[in-house]
Amino acid sequence: MTRAMGLAAAALLWAAPAAAQERVRPTTRVMVEAGYVGTDYGFGEGPLASLAVARRGSGGALLGRLSYANRFREDAFQAEVEAYPRLARRAYAYAAAGVGTGGAFPLRRAAAEAFVGFGPGWEASAGFRAMDYGESAVEIYTASLGRYVGNWWGAGRVYVSPALQGHDRAGEAALRRY
Repeated sequence: MTRAMGLAAAALLWAAPAAAQERVRPTTRVMVEAGYVGTDYGFGEGPLASLAVARRGSGGALLGRLSYANRFREDAFQAEVEAYPRLARRAYAYAAAGVGTGGAFPLRRAAAEAFVGFGPGWEASAGFRAMDYGESAVEIYTASLGRYVGNWWGAGRVYVSPALQGHDRAGEAALRRY
């Protein structure tokens, strides 16, 4: 078991069993997104679009999405399902699976991550992403630390992918106002 998967498992075990879940009125949303990826050098530009249906209830949320992209003059499609089950009062998970036609999307993808809240507004997570492109596959392990302050949320996330020589690493920072 890898270190990231061990951390995710530890977070799930720490959070279980699930606490009494608050009652949430079930809601359904339909979302449509469209955009265009542009670059300074004109390489790989193209439109992106998706249609999603999400259902939220006391046990968490479930989302289905169909996506389209045209990159490198090649049409590509992806169908995916995402789940955000509540594990406890301050813990939830993310699980996803998808299939695509290649091109801008992997042929198959899967992801899982555990999130745990602690302290005043703090949240941490650990998980993985896996993508199969047919001739190659990618495994990515990720962890994040974030904090909610008033109407703001800020977070940092790291990604590590095992490589033949060392590890590929990347990171991101996000700041969002609600």
